[in-house]
Amino acid sequence: MQIFGKLLGATLVAMLITLAIGGLGWFGLDATRAGLDMVIRIRTPQIHAIDQMVETLNTIRVDEFALVNSRLEPERREQILVSLGEASSRLASGRAAFAALPMTPRQAELWSETETALDSWAPKHRRMIDLVAANRIVNVELLPGILAGHLLDHRQWFDELRRAVGDGKPFREETSPLACGLGRWLPTYQSDDPGLQELLAGLRAPHQRLHEASDTIADLLTRGRAREARALLARDGAPALGDFQAAVESTRSYVDERLTNFDVAINYVFGDVARAFDASVAALKATTTEVSAQAITDSDQATATGNRSQTIALIATVVGILCGLGGGILLARHMTRRLRSTVQVLGELEQGHLDVRLELAGKDEISAMSRAMDTFAADLEERVRGVHTVAVELAAVGSQIDGACHQVTEAANAQSLGVLSTRTAVQEIAASVRQVNEGVTVLSGASSNGTASVLEMAATSEELAGSAENLARIADEVGSSITEVASSIQQVADNSLVLKKSADATVASVTELDTALGEVESAVSETAQVSAGVRRDVEAGQAAMATAIAGSHEIRQASQVTATAISNLSARVQEIGKILCMIDDVTDQTRLLALNAAIIAAQAGVHGQGFAVVAEEIRELSDRANQSTGEIALVIDSLQQETEKVVAAVQRTERRVVEGEELALASGAALTKIVAGIHEIDHRMERIGRATGEQAESSRVIGAAMEKVSQMVDHTVLATGEQSKAARTITTAVERLRSYALQVKNLAREQSNGSKVLAAAIEEVDGMIRQIGHACEEQTRGSQQIGRAVEEIHHSAEANLAASAVLAGAVANQKVQIGILNTQMGSFRIGERSPGTELFPGSPSQELLGTDGGGQRSAQRPEGPADHGKPAEKNPHPRERGEDGTRRRNPPAQASPAANS
Repeated sequence: MQIFGKLLGATLVAMLITLAIGGLGWFGLDATRAGLDMVIRIRTPQIHAIDQMVETLNTIRVDEFALVNSRLEPERREQILVSLGEASSRLASGRAAFAALPMTPRQAELWSETETALDSWAPKHRRMIDLVAANRIVNVELLPGILAGHLLDHRQWFDELRRAVGDGKPFREETSPLACGLGRWLPTYQSDDPGLQELLAGLRAPHQRLHEASDTIADLLTRGRAREARALLARDGAPALGDFQAAVESTRSYVDERLTNFDVAINYVFGDVARAFDASVAALKATTTEVSAQAITDSDQATATGNRSQTIALIATVVGILCGLGGGILLARHMTRRLRSTVQVLGELEQGHLDVRLELAGKDEISAMSRAMDTFAADLEERVRGVHTVAVELAAVGSQIDGACHQVTEAANAQSLGVLSTRTAVQEIAASVRQVNEGVTVLSGASSNGTASVLEMAATSEELAGSAENLARIADEVGSSITEVASSIQQVADNSLVLKKSADATVASVTELDTALGEVESAVSETAQVSAGVRRDVEAGQAAMATAIAGSHEIRQASQVTATAISNLSARVQEIGKILCMIDDVTDQTRLLALNAAIIAAQAGVHGQGFAVVAEEIRELSDRANQSTGEIALVIDSLQQETEKVVAAVQRTERRVVEGEELALASGAALTKIVAGIHEIDHRMERIGRATGEQAESSRVIGAAMEKVSQMVDHTVLATGEQSKAARTITTAVERLRSYALQVKNLAREQSNGSKVLAAAIEEVDGMIRQIGHACEEQTRGSQQIGRAVEEIHHSAEANLAASAVLAGAVANQKVQIGILNTQMGSFRIGERSPGTELFPGSPSQELLGTDGGGQRSAQRPEGPADHGKPAEKNPHPRERGEDGTRRRNPPAQASPAANS
């Protein structure tokens, strides 16, 4: 199963668990919300509307009671009337609000009865308002008595005045209109009734006239003018009293009429209005009871649904937590264990242990990566073996090249020695030729002298004999010189033949060296191909590791998605808490409404007992709702705790995934180091290739030089052949000269032969001398040509020595590069090899140079290219599993100390 599939499956399982928990929670919340919505949006507004109507009716009732108070001030009366208008509006809005809400059939029936009762009460209430509003007289109940009392006081006061007038005595009572009770009361009494105000205004004038007439009468009595006083009393006093009495009676009649209406309003308030009010309150109470019972039922259903959903959600949450935690732990342990094994194997490979294997079974990316790593390790091991074989072959080729260098050096030294010998011989030949030339010159002079004095020879035989002896001695010297020249020429010819053989051997060695360098170039090319293949395998391993890192990143993203989903669930739970807070606020408001209702019921007394029962039921309902919200809050707290545990588990899983990702990154770093090492090997092989190319170029230069040397040697051989011919000619001439000298000597002794024979002999000798001179000139030219050829051979020998030095430097550089390659390859550990081979040579300086510890050349050659094609011996031991769970081959061969260093 692919890692992506596993991760997708785990994510889908987490999503399904989250979806199931969210669905159950949503279902429970939806059901609870529906119940609470029913309670909050319908039942609570219904109760609120009924409470508003009951509270409004109670307010109206209280205002009705206050309005029928006869002592009510006008301002207070106006305030009560305004309050009654507002209360009527609130009652109408409460009725409209309740009627707009959905109702059960029973509630609709009760509300219909309530509507009928309220419709019956409303016109009676308006009638009572009209009756009460018509009375604007303050203290209307007391006003008739007040007016009657003031009228009685004035009658008694006028009777006293009449008796005083009848007796003729002075009148001692107060006569001022402001001093009497009515005069003091009228300015202080206020009323909004215009009719009463008009009557009271009309009462002031008769009252004023009565007191003015009484004052005049009292003054006349005081002055003793009783007759005038009686006349004035009859003329002004009695009519003023009648007018005053009529005005008071008119006012009393008006007040009595208003009082009658007020009494009707009072009776109406405590009669029909009271009965209609009680019927309305009873109907509202029945409706309230039904609404409260329905609200309790809806609340109980919502609570039961919430508890059931809470239990199911809690069980689903626990099951989801256990499943998610178990699956996450199993998946994390499974992937972490496999990744840890992969990292351990990569660590072994980083240390160069190429004999370890993972061999993980499965079809996911980690198993594919492990198989790719096993294949990579096997290929790398085989290619390291190939590199080792190439290194061994390079060592063998280096040894061959070193031998060829020694041969070239020895041949060049031998050539140099031969050139020196040839130069010495040529110099000796030149000296002998000079001596011969000098002898020829002397001989030519002697011959000239002989020709000049041929006639004198006849006369002086002893001088001729001496000359003949001298000529014989010179001929002997010339013969010995020619013999030496001939032997030198022969030695030059022999040296030229030896030099030709050395040059041919050098050319053959250079040809073999060129072939060996070609094989080195092929081996270096194969090694470069092996390195390129290893690099490709390592890059493939890096790609697999990148895939593993991407898989770990996907695991981490899936964990983050799960954590986000659980966080969203926690946010949903917190929203439920907010809803519970709102429900708590609603219950608090309900409790306050119940408290207000209880206060109003207490104020209403007997009429408020039913409302007190409703208030008590509302308070109990709010208490139960508060208790339910407390239980739901406890469940939400436990759910939040479980959610926090799930979040912690997901975070632990994410940390495990991060650790796995870090391990994968470490594996990638190890592969990067391996790639860097392979790049270094490629660089070293490129340098070896360049050095091999330089050696091939040097070998080609040496081959060309040696071919040129061979050509020069051929020319030298030809020249020495010609010189040998010339030497043989000179020898023949010298022999003839010696014979002629003997003949001359004999002729000198036998002077009897005559001057003709002597002249002819001297001419012949002179011809021979000229021939000898020509031969000496040819010998001189041949010696010069030989000298030039020897110089060219000397320069060629020096060039051969220089090329041999360059080749030796290239071979030394190759040794250094092979030593570095062995050092780099020494960090690898592979399985057991064929007997008799060593993976990494211990001493490159000895094995590559082909010398033993004492500095002498070893007769045993290391494994060369001929061994490359042999099949390697199969490993007879099976693979063994190590302690870390990886496959390890048979114990690897120990590298040499030099390689391990």
